[in-house]
Amino acid sequence: MAESGFPGLDQAGLLRIIRKPMPYGKYRGQPLLRLPLAYLCWMERKGWPEGTLGAELALIYELKHNGLDQPLYGLLTPVSSESPHNSLLNHRGRRAPCRLI
Repeated sequence: MAESGFPGLDQAGLLRIIRKPMPYGKYRGQPLLRLPLAYLCWMERKGWPEGTLGAELALIYELKHNGLDQPLYGLLTPVSSESPHNSLLNHRGRRAPCRLI
């Protein structure tokens, strides 16, 4: 059995990961949990970055891919309704599904 990339991950560790700002790229400054699933799908195909960030992004991808991310959004600081990322939500406030091309 493969060992988890996050041995002993506790509640505080999970909060730290979901709130961690993306350090570079198009979504720089966005909490990792708010990264679009399509972006994470692309990164998964391309290959995760080396080190801790890659493992954290892979965890966020697994949470989103398996539909386990929704309860975690309540733990983030509320986003303004004027946020450009709110346009990625459908009329029910849910993300559109990831479509692989």
